[in-house]
Amino acid sequence: MSPRTIEAPTDAQLLTIRHMCDERDLPRPEAVFSKAEASEIITAISLGQYDPDFYALAAPTYYGLDTEANDVPF
Repeated sequence: MSPRTIEAPTDAQLLTIRHMCDERDLPRPEAVFSKAEASEIITAISLGQYDPDFYALAAPTYYGLDTEANDVPF
């Protein structure tokens, strides 16, 4: 079994999310943590099911990250 890795979102995914949100007058996600999450956001926007509140603070907890920790640089 290989270790679990999280791939960063691609520039194309981030630009797509930006354009889709701007076109639909939706707030952009505060951060996109992975390629898989970017794909999920793009699909949700396309289907009219995008929930900006979910991507505001839920994602760091979802991935097991503690962004309140003092040693986190962001």
